Amino acid sequence: CSSGHQNCRSIENDNIKLWKTFMEQRAREKVDEDYEDVYLNGGLMAGYARNLLKMLDTIDIGSTEDDQAVLSDLMYSFPDMIVL
Repeated sequence: CSSGHQNCRSIENDNIKLWKTFMEQRAREKVDEDYEDVYLNGGLMAGYARNLLKMLDTIDIGSTEDDQAVLSDLMYSFPDMIVL
């Protein structure tokens, strides 16, 4: 289902497992405390305009795509592009 539609839940798959493991490992490397919620949330973005525009060009997201999944894949593929 597309992000934003009522009752839309992600289906656990290999990509989601990879992204979760990656974000959990990254959180452990960056902070010295345990947190339950260490996953990317695309609801707020901050940065220099040129960097945000570059990111948006890179993801080339469609209107029906899941922004969380696309941004999670971007962070997995280009870890230096996104900071949580």
